[in-house]
Amino acid sequence: MIEIRLLPNSEVEIIGEISAEIFMSGWSNAIKEFSEKVEMDGFRKGKIPEDILIKNIGRGAVLEKMAVIALEKEYPKIISEHKIRAIGRPEITLTKLAEHNPLGFKVTTSVLPEITLPDYKGIAKKIMAKKEEVSEENKAQEKERIRMEILEKAAEEIKQDMPKFLVEAEKDKMAEEMKRNIAQMGLKWNDYLKHIKKTEEELKKDWEKDAVKRVKYSLILDQMAEQEKIEIPAEELEKEAAAMIEYHKNLGQDLDKERVKHYLSGIMRNEKLFQMLENQTTSDVV
Repeated sequence: MIEIRLLPNSEVEIIGEISAEIFMSGWSNAIKEFSEKVEMDGFRKGKIPEDILIKNIGRGAVLEKMAVIALEKEYPKIISEHKIRAIGRPEITLTKLAEHNPLGFKVTTSVLPEITLPDYKGIAKKIMAKKEEVSEENKAQEKERIRMEILEKAAEEIKQDMPKFLVEAEKDKMAEEMKRNIAQMGLKWNDYLKHIKKTEEELKKDWEKDAVKRVKYSLILDQMAEQEKIEIPAEELEKEAAAMIEYHKNLGQDLDKERVKHYLSGIMRNEKLFQMLENQTTSDVV
């Protein structure tokens, strides 16, 4: 029996039990893992007799290892069966741990929220209708301003809490971005913090609203791209990734290909998405 409770900040609590049969089936694997790690005088690793091993480490340690084995096996099945879009590392509490009994557990995890997209095409149409003619050198800047306004207007209509896990991860990302900028200016991070008289944690607290907004923008773009079936051809992504890697190689920097592809895929997808909105708006006007 599994009970799912919805919590604030886009988290869920999963309360349940794993059958005694599944729980106890991990006994031999738990013993084997300990036997291969524990060092005891007079015995080679992996060759310690079970009774001596248990006397040395305690049955409780074996049961806890069995709980880990059982949850690693059953947790993915539980979230799949209940369609829980879990993200991040779950917090696990064992509520019942006894031999030949069901394993009781409580899991708290962040989940991707089910956001209901507003009429983003209508929003884009209204904003595009008000755009002003600008000089050639300011066109790129104006295009970026319009795209951000579309995102902002769409985000204003989404009231769900954003996952705490993603918000905290966004704050960490913002801190890394700022640290790189500070370093490029020839300054040390700790000296900068002393100058502004704040700790890193205080800075992150100040960034709460911006981090929530960035997470919301990311989820909106993901869902819009999925709804519009925006895809990047593999050969196109490969070509752009190769060009970026070559450019940085000439600067003496080696980039990981998979990371580059992941980074570029998001940028290229968003570009195609906004181009679709802009082209549709233009054709509607015509």
